Amino acid sequence: MADYNLQDIAPLPMFAVSAITANRFVKLESTTDRGVVPSAAGTDLLTSGVAMEAQATVGGPVAVQNYGIAKVTAGAAITRGAQVTSDASGRAVTVATGNTAFGVCLNTIAAAGEVAEILLTALPNSSGPTTP
Repeated sequence: MADYNLQDIAPLPMFAVSAITANRFVKLESTTDRGVVPSAAGTDLLTSGVAMEAQATVGGPVAVQNYGIAKVTAGAAITRGAQVTSDASGRAVTVATGNTAFGVCLNTIAAAGEVAEILLTALPNSSGPTTP
């Protein structure tokens, strides 16, 4: 899953406040400068991007992608074109009412554990899915 499209944008240099799994959504941690923790829900408004690497060491560096097309582990089946958010493990799932969309899935995902290609966007959606 090391194939990323950063479109000439460098990943954000952040720091792990807890163990980080690669290819999962992460959010800003409120007490540490540039600290991130795994995103734990679609309501995490501080979700800042996708961890490009694993980091088990607290305080260790983590590259976070917040632009372009990211590879994200899926938490369930996802239809191509669906807006996505984070599940309790930082995996991509289809956005539901009351959740915030973090991007759009560019490929069809049949089951949890597959690799979703997510176009990371700042979608104006905090109340559930919309259709174009």
